Amino acid sequence: MNKVLINLKDSLIYGNLGNMVLAWRSSNFYTRLYRIDLLVENCVVIELKSVESLTDVHFAQILTYLNLSGCKLGLLVNFNVRHLKDGIKRTIL
Repeated sequence: MNKVLINLKDSLIYGNLGNMVLAWRSSNFYTRLYRIDLLVENCVVIELKSVESLTDVHFAQILTYLNLSGCKLGLLVNFNVRHLKDGIKRTIL
C-alpha cells in the first residue's frame, strides 16, 4: 500500500481515515470499527483487495464506507487479475 501512496503523493491530496467508530443507539454495547484504505481529495473512497474475485461482501463494504464517510464515489481495486483495468469496479452511492 505504501507504493500506491507514493505514486499519489505528488499530485493529489490523499489520506487514510484510520478507524471510524459506529455506535449503535448511543451505547457502548455495540460498536464497530471501520477502516477505509484510501480517501482521495475527501470525495473518493478506494478499497484495495487481492482476492480471487470480488463478491457481494466487498461491494457491501464499499457501500458502508461511502455511507459513513459522506462520499458519493468509491472504487474497489482488485490486484489479483491479469490486467489491472479488469480489477477496478466503480461504485456510486
